[in-house]
Amino acid sequence: MDFRDAIDRSLAWAGGWFDYAATPWFVYQVGIIAALFALAKLAALRVEPLVEGQARQIKGHPGLLRVVIALLRRTDWILFTLFLFAALSLLRAVTWPSRTHLIQVALLLALAWLFATVLSRIIRNRLVARTLGWLAWIYAALVILHISDDAATVLDSLAIPLGAVRLSALMVLKAALLLVATVWLAVVVGNYIDERVRLSVAGAVALSAVGLDLTALTVFSGAVGVGLAFGLQKVVSNFVSGVIILLDKSIKPGDTISLEGTFGWIRELR
Repeated sequence: MDFRDAIDRSLAWAGGWFDYAATPWFVYQVGIIAALFALAKLAALRVEPLVEGQARQIKGHPGLLRVVIALLRRTDWILFTLFLFAALSLLRAVTWPSRTHLIQVALLLALAWLFATVLSRIIRNRLVARTLGWLAWIYAALVILHISDDAATVLDSLAIPLGAVRLSALMVLKAALLLVATVWLAVVVGNYIDERVRLSVAGAVALSAVGLDLTALTVFSGAVGVGLAFGLQKVVSNFVSGVIILLDKSIKPGDTISLEGTFGWIRELR
């Protein structure tokens, strides 16, 4: 598929949608989408306080709390995508698939919007978050235009041989996305394990301190050293993080800040 072919198919797709907009089922789907969006907004008013009450009980897990808060702020869109998926499945079971195209497009756009906005709250690096968000929008557009398979074929054709390995643009893209996901998961799991290690050290110090043998002093001095190391690590980490925040302006109004189980939103920066 060359560039001219892609343009021709896009124009044909647009012309088909103009004809589709004149059918009664197009109007029906617009009404269904609007009703589901209003229902999601109303349901979010009831669901969000319940989830927020549970989220406030999360303590000692800032990574998990950050994810929960990011999802909490998009409760209405999560419900909207679920309602759209349910409506799409129901309509396709009782009528022709051609009568659900608009709902399918709305579902893809809602998922892309939800993915991009949640990532902007979870991922601290704005460049990575924006890149992943744009990739989500591009993928949604390719699926809507029915050229996702052709795009994958084009990316796979852009390849160079490296010995016995064929390195294609599609493989690089998949590897990059997988790398970002695994690194983020490793950071979250690492923070969780780090907290458990600190608790284990504290427990070992407490158990050794009640003993009368001289080895308790060794354990205690080692624990003090570990405690000082963790303390200095916190100071240096906070200092470096503050400098980075000042330089790249990664915190902006509307962002969520969590600290020791308490969270809030930035309204303005002075």
